[in-house]
Amino acid sequence: MASFHLILKNDKRKFYKSFSIFILVLNALAICLFLYYLPQTVVQQASAIICVVLSVSVIVYREKMKSSRFTEAGIYAVMAALTIYWAFIGYWWAAVVVLVLALLYRFANKIPEVIVTDQHVVYPSFPMKLIPWNSLSNLVLKDGLLTIDFRNNKIIQQLLDPAAKSPDEQEINDFCRIQIGRAR
Repeated sequence: MASFHLILKNDKRKFYKSFSIFILVLNALAICLFLYYLPQTVVQQASAIICVVLSVSVIVYREKMKSSRFTEAGIYAVMAALTIYWAFIGYWWAAVVVLVLALLYRFANKIPEVIVTDQHVVYPSFPMKLIPWNSLSNLVLKDGLLTIDFRNNKIIQQLLDPAAKSPDEQEINDFCRIQIGRAR
């Protein structure tokens, strides 16, 4: 079974990382305010301090090292700790908000990859789209631009990530032409 993997360009990735850092800063500030204004048990105070230290360390590490793998893992760890902390002190709504933001960050930060197989095309939307060949009138890769043309006149055009390794344009276009011909 032949398959091609095409990595799409994601210009918003830097924004997502900055937004997640902003969320960590807001949570750290909120926890500091809670520590100052609300009476808490020693365990709640200790967990709050741990969350603040984790948040600040991930932020500082991101700014100094610019290492994306550690920062991503750190962001997930801190968001998990924040979710547990907010639930632990009884603010379930804040725990749910942080958890939802962590899940959205996870989905938004995934590498957008189109997978073209002899059975269907997998498009990286949410939820993942399986596009059967019989619903397509054309699929073309030309100069780093992927064009998916549906029979219902809907069209998707996306640029490929220039940093990622792409398959040969002629090879993928010939493969797609054969698959569309078979599906008719």
